[in-house]
Amino acid sequence: MLAEELLENMDTTRKESGKNTKNVLLVTQKTLKRQLKNMNEEYCELCGGRIREYYHRITPGLTKSLVKCYEYVSSMGTNLFKMADLKLDHSEYGNFNKLRFHGLIAKHKVNGEIQNREWVITRRGADYLKGNIQIPARVKTYKNRVIDHDEEMVTVTQVMKSEPYWENKFEFDIFKPVQTSLLQ
Repeated sequence: MLAEELLENMDTTRKESGKNTKNVLLVTQKTLKRQLKNMNEEYCELCGGRIREYYHRITPGLTKSLVKCYEYVSSMGTNLFKMADLKLDHSEYGNFNKLRFHGLIAKHKVNGEIQNREWVITRRGADYLKGNIQIPARVKTYKNRVIDHDEEMVTVTQVMKSEPYWENKFEFDIFKPVQTSLLQ
């Protein structure tokens, strides 16, 4: 393969070159290695998107985002929130959807229709925060859908490496979304 031959030649040239040439060759070599790796991946013939499965680990950062959801829901008295209500930082905002992959939050539905940008904490999310259940350490996704779960199970204490610091009064039976009607 042409790319592999170029990489071999670059290794030889890099050893024989001066410092500046060496740096340029190293950058080019890294670029070629990345392109070679991408050549081995599969791409969709229709859209050109990568056909790749991803693993998503439950992390302390994700757990802290879930705590922010809980704190907001508790203060409002209803299990309904929007991401904008939570004042998430850049990292929390970008990784927020991973909570859905773990089944800790869900999109809010009314009469079977998803409400735009509205979320709820699931019973599983509440039980995880209370430390009552274990969840898979990682989930595997493909095209934004969960396709597999890790065999390793973890609790909130293991993820945070400390005991939960909130009270154990997480009662979701009283936090039901309020249905409003425009006709009232």
